Amino acid sequence: MLTFSGVSKYFGGMKAVSDVSFGIEQGAIHALIGPNGAGKTTLFNLATGLVRLSGGQVLFGEHPLASLEPHQICRLGIARTFQNIRLFRGMTAIETVAVGTNTRFHYDIFTAMLALPRKRRNEKKAFDKAEEILDFVGLKKKSNYLCYELSYGEQRLLEIARALATGPKLLLLDEPTAGMTETETENVSDLIKSISQKGITVFFIEHDMRFVMGLSSKVTVLNFGTLIANGPPQEVQNNEAVIQAYLGRGGALNVGG
Repeated sequence: MLTFSGVSKYFGGMKAVSDVSFGIEQGAIHALIGPNGAGKTTLFNLATGLVRLSGGQVLFGEHPLASLEPHQICRLGIARTFQNIRLFRGMTAIETVAVGTNTRFHYDIFTAMLALPRKRRNEKKAFDKAEEILDFVGLKKKSNYLCYELSYGEQRLLEIARALATGPKLLLLDEPTAGMTETETENVSDLIKSISQKGITVFFIEHDMRFVMGLSSKVTVLNFGTLIANGPPQEVQNNEAVIQAYLGRGGALNVGG
């Protein structure tokens, strides 16, 4: 579904990602892990058009993504969240999610400026869809709260809701449980499973190894911008290169409580 082929990215003389190749299978819940600075978010940025490739190719199905702008990639069916929460503080939750539906509706500038019936119909559809998605992520009762009135965990759920509103085929989540309590983390795990059951492929970055190993169908590991492992969770967990990258010593990678 998403293929990285010989992908490299350099910022000046600094190597962020170097000759990375792997793919995301349709229907997978695929984790991307690695120590801080390994190049994980850079890969997300390359896939979503926020930075440009230095070498290699990224394909979404048969579509090369290198020359596309972020909004064009979104319309193809890739949506994402960010490591740091990015919400419009002055908007309500339902307005925030409704913004995400804009990729679904198309009309010219005159229709928008004059608020013609087509625009009004689309706005109603947008808010109806936003309410449905808020219910799905567990925020329906908070639909009229301003973003800044929501708790940290709720704001992260709202980001996921906004991404879902674009109608993605592939959802990229950058550290979706960062800063969350154990209960909130379990709720996100359940939500990702529900998203997958809707036929949406999920590709996520995470540092919580128990979360990763309990949820993923496949795990890719980066270290210093290079690929060191790619395979089923159990195989990756016992990979010596992965253990060295995380622990600097031998033994199994502990994913317990």
